[in-house]
Amino acid sequence: AVKAVSCGIKMQSLFLSDPVIPVRVGIHTGDIVYNNEEIIGDSVNLASRLESLAIPGSVLVSHKVYDEIKNQSNIKTHFLGKVLLKNVQEALPVFCIVNTPLEIPSYSDLGGKKEVLAKNLAVLPFMNIGSSEEDEFFCDGITEEILNVLAKIDGMQITSRTSSFYYKNKNINIREIGETLGVEYILEGSIRRAGNKIRITAQLIQTKDDYHLWSQKFDRNLEDVFALQDEISSIIAKKLTETLQLNPSIPSKRRPVNNRAHEAYLKGRYFFNRWSPQTVRQGIKEYEKAIKIDPMYAEAYSGQAACFIYLAMTGYDNEGMKKALGLAEKAFQLNPENAETVLALAMVRSLYQKDFKSADTYFTKALNLNPDSATAHHYYAMHLVHTGQFDQAEIEYKRAAELDPLSLAINTDYATALYVKGKYEEALAQVDAVIDLNSGFRSAWEAKGWIYYYMQDYKKALNAFRKYQDLTGSKDKGLSGLAVVLATMGKIDEAESCLDRLLKRKVENPDLQVDVDLSLIYIGLEKFDLALECLDAALASGQGSIFVNSMPIFQKIEHLEKFRIIKSNYNIHRQ
Repeated sequence: AVKAVSCGIKMQSLFLSDPVIPVRVGIHTGDIVYNNEEIIGDSVNLASRLESLAIPGSVLVSHKVYDEIKNQSNIKTHFLGKVLLKNVQEALPVFCIVNTPLEIPSYSDLGGKKEVLAKNLAVLPFMNIGSSEEDEFFCDGITEEILNVLAKIDGMQITSRTSSFYYKNKNINIREIGETLGVEYILEGSIRRAGNKIRITAQLIQTKDDYHLWSQKFDRNLEDVFALQDEISSIIAKKLTETLQLNPSIPSKRRPVNNRAHEAYLKGRYFFNRWSPQTVRQGIKEYEKAIKIDPMYAEAYSGQAACFIYLAMTGYDNEGMKKALGLAEKAFQLNPENAETVLALAMVRSLYQKDFKSADTYFTKALNLNPDSATAHHYYAMHLVHTGQFDQAEIEYKRAAELDPLSLAINTDYATALYVKGKYEEALAQVDAVIDLNSGFRSAWEAKGWIYYYMQDYKKALNAFRKYQDLTGSKDKGLSGLAVVLATMGKIDEAESCLDRLLKRKVENPDLQVDVDLSLIYIGLEKFDLALECLDAALASGQGSIFVNSMPIFQKIEHLEKFRIIKSNYNIHRQ
């Protein structure tokens, strides 16, 4: 397999030289039959199918080939997704080779060439007909459980949670939702609780004509929440596979979980998904309750790890990554075959421990366990930016955005991968689309400010950063980008005023990690020694390494020997 792929890379490199010869390459290994006239067999057919999926200049390989080349440091791969091929019963994982100078297709590039297209479906948040907050947690939990089960069905592509939950409590036409999310089918429903009784209604709707393909009511006693979620989601999955003529999935068996622990876990996930330091801290408390009740609950550990990673990356917990490491390792120990637990460990391996080879292994495993997880593609893209693999990061962000088109975080981070490559106009269009979705999403305004800064349109950059600061609700926040632009415009006094406010904030709140922000301001003021001192402090606490590669402003100190030493000390490099 290694020789075959190396040959494919060499061939395409030659074909891509002037004059370019458009050739597609598909590689699979297996038994063949040679009868003096032709080579035949299933392996030949599969290689031919892969070749037909490819775009000119690319090399696609099967999962079997990938398993044999994945540890070859000189061969770089990218997981495209699962594809249904003619005369092949199950959807097969497809990988592309991303070595220079090969063309790198996205999953959407394969769309017109697939023999059978996957069914696209979105699961809208089930409506809470009750009035209590407890019912709200339960409704979200049922929705997510159904979403997770359906995602495991071969031949079905499920829109990710963020995009689906965008429509929570919104009265929008089914056709419009289908067009926006790019899905053929919508699953929606409602939940009513009364004492120990519960009624769940679910219906499958075809988006093009609002036709109801299937609906069913479930009346149950609410004795075991976890078992009930399993039962309902399995029945719905079975009905969908029958209605849409798909191969049924085999639900994985899960160990029993205490009801109170599961309820706390649902609350933890609910608060985490609201994405603010305050709600994430509430999430940590709920996950802690779940762990105390059920110390073997792997997902509660990985959920809590995700909370601490968020707080660490946003500067609200200096010890966040250290805490996340222990939790992620415990979660993986309890359940190494759960994509959520594997992903948490991959993140701390990359962002905290800088063990990039190990992180690659865990990200790949998480994607194999759940190929259509937008979160997994998103976090893997962050890892690729962290290691300076910007071409592949762009591919992963694009795939994450395809799976979760309304995710504000994914689409804003996607803009980062574009502007770090100098694609400023594309990056600008990306953040403008996010702002169109939600003009109050402040990270998009911050990204817009940096894009304009790199484009040297300082007036527009200043306006974007001022908008970002307004959205924080405080003149003591959102200071770094603002100060850099002010300094660049020659407004040194105003820039230093921003610096003074940030230094004061640091004194008043020692647990707040602002050393990266201080480093940026000092670069803007061309006080490079102080910038390096702050950067070193940030990196020493396990923070900020991802920004060194993802923010081109650091190129202003690239020539300094001390900067090169710091990068070497903290294993920051570009591959």
